Amino acid sequence: MNNIEQIESILREKYLKFDSKVSFSECAIKDPYGNSIFVDDKVNFSVLYFSFNFEFHDYVMNLKKINEEKIIAKKINWNAEIKKRL
Repeated sequence: MNNIEQIESILREKYLKFDSKVSFSECAIKDPYGNSIFVDDKVNFSVLYFSFNFEFHDYVMNLKKINEEKIIAKKINWNAEIKKRL
């Protein structure tokens, strides 16, 4: 058994709970919380996990807000410096 077959076997055993001939490249495994596992074997074999964990989303959005505030602060400071020099 090669690594791809082992990974697919583990996914089938853990998530599908039955002997299935499901083609992973044509479907996704989804849980009730909106998390999804996709297997892409068209070019390179990849297992992709997507989570809609809102704590992580909130963390990323907070980082985005902080970066936007820094950009605005730099613009204000730059404008103030230019006015001071003129």
